[in-house]
Amino acid sequence: MIRRLTAVVAGALVAGVLAAGAASAAPAPTDNATGLTPKEQVGLHFANELVGTLLGQAPLDSGR
Repeated sequence: MIRRLTAVVAGALVAGVLAAGAASAAPAPTDNATGLTPKEQVGLHFANELVGTLLGQAPLDSGR
């Protein structure tokens, strides 16, 4: 029973350390208002137009 508990606690500790490392290695946020990179903005705009076309709706105003 103690071995299982130790394994669970050790696993949680390793997961926490790995998550903290990934969070600290994440890129800095961009300066734009949406927080998206230009490539992500273009993809979102394309997806908006595609879904709007498939559903027969007018595309949402993207502020352009």
